[in-house]
Amino acid sequence: GFQLEATLEREAKISKVSLEQEAEEEVLQTRVIPLEEVKRDMASWKPVFQKEYDALVAGPVTPIFEKEWREMERQEVPVEVLPAKAIASKKPPNRKKGRVVVCGNFTEDRDGQDVSVGGVCAMAVRGMVHVATCKQWAIGSIDVTGAFLQAPRRQKATTSIVQPPRLLHQLGITKTDERWRVNCALYGFVESPADWAACRDAELEKMTWEEGDWLYWLERSPEQHLWKVKKAKKMHKERDRKS
Repeated sequence: GFQLEATLEREAKISKVSLEQEAEEEVLQTRVIPLEEVKRDMASWKPVFQKEYDALVAGPVTPIFEKEWREMERQEVPVEVLPAKAIASKKPPNRKKGRVVVCGNFTEDRDGQDVSVGGVCAMAVRGMVHVATCKQWAIGSIDVTGAFLQAPRRQKATTSIVQPPRLLHQLGITKTDERWRVNCALYGFVESPADWAACRDAELEKMTWEEGDWLYWLERSPEQHLWKVKKAKKMHKERDRKS
């Protein structure tokens, strides 16, 4: 009886390992990973969250420590301290992704500004694909890493200070007394999508590029989120853009 029990236990462990390996190999859609699972494999997850941390401190946030914090208190700077959480996920085929999200629902500084932001209409996308197919145009997409985090944050009455997720300290990425002063849009703030949309559209209006004798730029279309690519000979660009 004891031998049979030991055999069944061994087979169960082998089966569990096989299932885990199969799951590792067949990530067909983005899957959120529980933090308990992350903590069991800290070595492989540290570079993932280190990359996220480096992207944040490169501009979107400024790390501050006890000395700076005490100075802000001394000067009676109005602040709001917000928690943040770490989110781990796996994307196809088996790429680890780490993201830090601010708990923006804790903020009390509601400035009353418009935070709504839409997306391109599905009918416009279908129409664009139809026209591209008829004219045999090429269609592509691009994802600019960290673009959302580059949008300047709107002016607020209070300074937002974020308490980094505990997981980053456990991974050895942040220091014990480290906090972040927010400079730009961050995932989790209700106003950040609108801040990013405003920044993106302002930059698209100024964007130009050249190829040979042609100058290219973008022009708004009647559909708010759909832009047209325009071109003109360099020597006639002013005349053509006005016409």
